[in-house]
Amino acid sequence: RTIDVYLMNNCRIKPTAEGLFIHTNTLKYRLNQIDELTSIDFDDFNTRCQLYIDLQLMKRDLH
Repeated sequence: RTIDVYLMNNCRIKPTAEGLFIHTNTLKYRLNQIDELTSIDFDDFNTRCQLYIDLQLMKRDLH
């Protein structure tokens, strides 16, 4: 859910934290953990687009 909301908010910290009802530091911690576990480069536009598409397809398959 964190990555989904983060991508929906154009990788902006404050709106994402507000959307998840968490503190910005908590969000930054989560994103650091995600980075350490996956090495996803959120600064790369193509990576963000592909990740967004993949998440949307996964959500569609669950319904």
